[in-house]
Amino acid sequence: TGVQTCALPIWIIYDALKSLDHPTATEVYGYVHERHPTVSRATVFRVLNGFTCSGRAAELRMAGSDVRYDYNVSRHYHVHCRKCGRVADILMPA
Repeated sequence: TGVQTCALPIWIIYDALKSLDHPTATEVYGYVHERHPTVSRATVFRVLNGFTCSGRAAELRMAGSDVRYDYNVSRHYHVHCRKCGRVADILMPA
């Protein structure tokens, strides 16, 4: 019912964040759409915004790149390859 249809986009979008490596919103939408074609692009973008506002995900803004998302909100740095566009985590010493 209503609760299940609301929970599905949140669950599958969070799954996309964990499965993809620092994805863009468009990449998250592609992942979600392959599995659940009825979930709209607007829903994906709205849920991603909710995740960042609530602290469940971080928005990564890097020069020359689309905004990317990271489900790992612990303290760490990122490196961004200018050649291939890949983003990777660099963990902070404890």
